[in-house]
Amino acid sequence: MQTCKKYLSSLFAVLLALLLFTGGSAFADEEKDAALLADILCKLAADKEEDVTPLLQSLENDQRHLISLNFRLKSPESTARKLLLNAHDMEISLIEAAETVRDTLRYTFCLADEQYTAGVDEILKELSARGYTVEKFRNYWGNDGYKGINTNLATPDGFVFELQFHTADSYDAKENKTHDLYEIVRSEQSTPEEKEEADAKQREIFAAVPVPEGAIDYVWAQTRQAAA
Repeated sequence: MQTCKKYLSSLFAVLLALLLFTGGSAFADEEKDAALLADILCKLAADKEEDVTPLLQSLENDQRHLISLNFRLKSPESTARKLLLNAHDMEISLIEAAETVRDTLRYTFCLADEQYTAGVDEILKELSARGYTVEKFRNYWGNDGYKGINTNLATPDGFVFELQFHTADSYDAKENKTHDLYEIVRSEQSTPEEKEEADAKQREIFAAVPVPEGAIDYVWAQTRQAAA
């Protein structure tokens, strides 16, 4: 995509150099290839984190705060697994899969229920005013399953990161109550029956999460890929 062209070009330049100097042998092992790509992506994320984290922290107040900040940088190992999974699921190359991984740098705002919708809007407007672009917006509050708002934002110089918006209850459901079930659903080793059972349990848990006023209908109209 155009907004992340600068950072992806760095990735592709390294890959091209490896191809030229190794005759393609650097890409003979899929797992090693994924590890190489993951390392590059994670280094780019670590570079941008120094700018993004202080900005997001400046948007905190007594009604909203960043949580799980220690996990803002995705590990190279987790990134490599996601690259392999996306490549297999989408039937694309690992290099193409690298363009689909947008959470090597990721953040979560936890907002009070009564201020949730207004708070999300305020944060996105403030980031937009500072030159950030909402590349992707997904509102899952009306879904039969996962609850929350997930976004991908691009920095002024084009690096894309993930920003999620949760309430205390939706975050607890996601992180503590359904995390293992989510891994079962995504695992290539799980049987269809195991996936179906895990998915049903996830839906049951998320159905019990209170929905903040106005959350279901909230849309960030300026996003390039707004969808409920």
